Amino acid sequence: IPFHRHHEDEECVVLRGEAQLGDIRVRAGDYHLATTGSRHGAVRSATGALLFLRGTPIGHGMEVARDVLTALLPGRGDAPLTVPRDDGPWTEHAPGVQGKLLRDDGHSRSMLLRVEAGARLSLDARSAEGECLVIEGEAFLGDSLLRSGDYRLAPPGSPAAAVSSDVGALLFLRGPGDTAGTERAGAS
Repeated sequence: IPFHRHHEDEECVVLRGEAQLGDIRVRAGDYHLATTGSRHGAVRSATGALLFLRGTPIGHGMEVARDVLTALLPGRGDAPLTVPRDDGPWTEHAPGVQGKLLRDDGHSRSMLLRVEAGARLSLDARSAEGECLVIEGEAFLGDSLLRSGDYRLAPPGSPAAAVSSDVGALLFLRGPGDTAGTERAGAS
């Protein structure tokens, strides 16, 4: 993917392999946020990678052309944000369950959730709605088993659920943000 400017927020989670996003190297479990107006160098991988991209116009030729052409125009957006999975603090939510807040802009919240084998976390109804992507391992969301690479979208009004794992899992969760502007644990 060539040098380009973002006209919408784009979230990237690396599922497998590693990629180079301009000067930034990302590996499995890393998170990258390119906000509206930001731009970065070409996206490439020497060894291959599987990326989850949310908020990108890939597949829409005219919008991709717009992103590439406007990258040449002057102007700056915020610098992209990269959060390596192994750097920074993880917060204990329950025995064997740790979370890392990636972003909460008041409208949406993205986080990584690490669930050890045999661990369980009850989610309140608001935390249960939204997107769930299994990066590694296997996890149950309620009665549904999700494996590495599986994606689940729970619409608003979904019932409270529990997340658990028999073998351990690393999850990417995205749902409603904290409109009060404070971090919520998401556990009940």
